[in-house]
Amino acid sequence: MKIGIIGTGLIGASIGLRLKSHGDKNVSVLGYDIDQGNINLSEKIKAIDSKVKSLKELLIASDLIVIAIPILEIKSLFEQITEEVNKNKISNMIITDTSSTKDKIIDWADEILPKNIVFIGGHPMAGSTEVGPNYSDASLFEGSRWVLTPTKNTPKNAIDTVLSLIEAMGAESMFMDAKEHDSYAAAVSHMPLFLQYALFILMRNSNAWGEISMLASSGFKSATRLAGTNPSLAFDINVTNRENIAHWLTRYIDVINQVKELLEDEKYAEDFFRFIGTANLDYLKFADGAIGREHWGEPLTDIPDFNAFDLLMGGMLTDKLNKLDFNDRK
Repeated sequence: MKIGIIGTGLIGASIGLRLKSHGDKNVSVLGYDIDQGNINLSEKIKAIDSKVKSLKELLIASDLIVIAIPILEIKSLFEQITEEVNKNKISNMIITDTSSTKDKIIDWADEILPKNIVFIGGHPMAGSTEVGPNYSDASLFEGSRWVLTPTKNTPKNAIDTVLSLIEAMGAESMFMDAKEHDSYAAAVSHMPLFLQYALFILMRNSNAWGEISMLASSGFKSATRLAGTNPSLAFDINVTNRENIAHWLTRYIDVINQVKELLEDEKYAEDFFRFIGTANLDYLKFADGAIGREHWGEPLTDIPDFNAFDLLMGGMLTDKLNKLDFNDRK
């Protein structure tokens, strides 16, 4: 089997490296990229078996195509693929992608690609703020979820082919509707990206940034890590998913206002402590592996429910309030 990778940056090269180190020995990996620096380096680090000089050559030679290019370049690529497919009478091709938004791309595929070409939207929930094949990693997708968004008309054999690719990546496949994917990806990936931009900008624009930056340590760096994301990627994500991102930003602002209200008035001390205590325990469950709608509430973790901590939390809260009261009297 020959797998063609279009785009040999971080994601494309990491897929190639994984296929070469963990995939079927009978699989050959071809690479195509308009960035000659990326394709040459990918060949040098053996992320691909060989590079091809044209899209036509890749399409004719490959059984499965994996697209790993910037989101807003995909529509134009689909048009080029359609031209080559029609001109060279190519058929029975399977194409998937790795983009972090899906609904818009599936619309483009339905609108542009010939009916004898099968497109299955894909999104590996893994990555890095770094770009380029020099940062590629064969273990990048290990243990991560890889979302697929097939439609009701997607042939089973095409789904099975892409599932085999995901298995070779060491990832766990997950099927979702494209619109559902974009909403939830906005919640856990895209909205946090722009929040971290905002947090960094807030601090950077402060007149006290010189002093603040000297105090900023691992906590701040962790909370703003995504501000190091390639601006081109962040822009494309927003253009193709802005409504969902705005929706989750609005809901986040509501929670921020709730926190602000609890912080500002000492009469809410007990509510505030319970608020952060509940969040802490729920986060510990999440971090310990209790994830998924079918998992939540089941004993998949040693972290107990908040009710089991009520007495302890109540004691901790009483102790803190007593200390506050004693300090006030002093």
